[in-house]
Amino acid sequence: MTITQTAPSDPDTSPVLRPRRGLAQLAAATGCVAAAIALAVAAVRTRAGQEFDQELMLMLSLRGGIAGQLAEAMTSSGIVVFALACVTVAIVAACLRPVRGAIPGILVMFVGANLTTQAVKHLLARPDLIAGASGLNSFPSGHATLACGAVCALLLAPPTWLTSLTLPPAAVGATLIGVGVIAAGWHRPSDVVGAALVAAAWTLAVTGVLRLARRSGSPADSGGRTRRSFAPETAG
Repeated sequence: MTITQTAPSDPDTSPVLRPRRGLAQLAAATGCVAAAIALAVAAVRTRAGQEFDQELMLMLSLRGGIAGQLAEAMTSSGIVVFALACVTVAIVAACLRPVRGAIPGILVMFVGANLTTQAVKHLLARPDLIAGASGLNSFPSGHATLACGAVCALLLAPPTWLTSLTLPPAAVGATLIGVGVIAAGWHRPSDVVGAALVAAAWTLAVTGVLRLARRSGSPADSGGRTRRSFAPETAG
């Protein structure tokens, strides 16, 4: 007599639902790209967008209190250390709970997002449409991409006690960095939002590709769940 016990179905590991979710995430990544392009056109290429963006930056940079303290605390080296620390924690979490493609996915997302930001900053021209503003393009923000990509690395890592412990403070830190680079006058608000969209697009794209790649895998590939088969001996 053979009794087979099957682990409870998990929507994330279902061979049927996984491709659907993967395609949905790729579609969401495309939406983030479209939103980033629309934001670039509105905030960088139009006079009204430049004026609105500049006013928001000046409003925050001239305000004291927390914004002023954040501006004084902003350093490029500190942001880099923050980002590398988050990525390191994400990789360690992936080692604690191995999931196929997790570590390559984290690295591809983080490197891809930051390379994309640098490429767009150099390729996108910023016309000088308003007085008193620098004509140099700063969209999207490289500093904000580092911070947002770091948080997304933790989101891509398999859920462990380590990611649960570090994700909330990392999210707060990335938010403070985003506000701080505006308050310091390094970037306009659209630069920070654009960086978040770039990081989100890469995160969704990598997650979608990994889900599609695992469609033929076993449940153990995505969550460590296995099926047990019991075959007790019967007398006679």
